[in-house]
Amino acid sequence: MHAYLYHELITGRLGTERAVTSLGDTTVLVHREYPTLNKYPSESGKATRGHFDLAVIDPAEASKSHWRRQQPLYATHKPKVAVEIGLNEIGTTKFNLAHYNKDFTRLTDPENSVERGYLLFFVRREDFLNNSGMHPVINEIPSILSQMCEQEQDRTGNLVVVYAECKKSGTKLLRVIPESRAPWVG
Repeated sequence: MHAYLYHELITGRLGTERAVTSLGDTTVLVHREYPTLNKYPSESGKATRGHFDLAVIDPAEASKSHWRRQQPLYATHKPKVAVEIGLNEIGTTKFNLAHYNKDFTRLTDPENSVERGYLLFFVRREDFLNNSGMHPVINEIPSILSQMCEQEQDRTGNLVVVYAECKKSGTKLLRVIPESRAPWVG
C-alpha cells in the first residue's frame, strides 16, 4: 500500500516538482519514511525520532537545511502533508489500537508541524473467519475511531482518518472521519 500510494503520487504532478536544499542539491517533494521533528519513546525506553510513512515536504522549508543531515536536527522541515498507513490492526481475538495511537500521535503532535495529516486505516474482513467472533468487533471500528477523533478535537484540526474495509470480494466500506473533511480525500 505504501509503494502503490508513493507510485501514484510520484508519477503525478508531485513527481515533477523539485525543491532545492540548503546544500544546493534538488529533491523530490514526496518522501517515504520521512523523519518527524519530535522524538518518541521506543520499546527500549530511549527516545528516537519517528517516521511518517509518506510525507510531502514544503519546498520553501527545504531550502533552509538538508533533511538528511543531523544538524540542525530537521528543525525546519515541516511537512505540508504526512500520511500514516495501517492494515488489520486487530488481533485474532481483540481490537488493538497501539499502532493507530502511535500514528495518530505523530500526525497530531504540534511539534511535528504537519499542515495536513492523513491516517489511512485498512481492514480486510476476509482475514477473519466468520466464527472467530471478530466480525462484530470490526463492525464497531468506524464508531470507535469517530469517538476517538471527537474526544481529541483540539488535536485533530489538521487530520483526516480514512477507514477502508474490504467486506468480501467485490464489496467495500469507505468512511472519512470526520465526514466534513471528505473533500480532503477527493
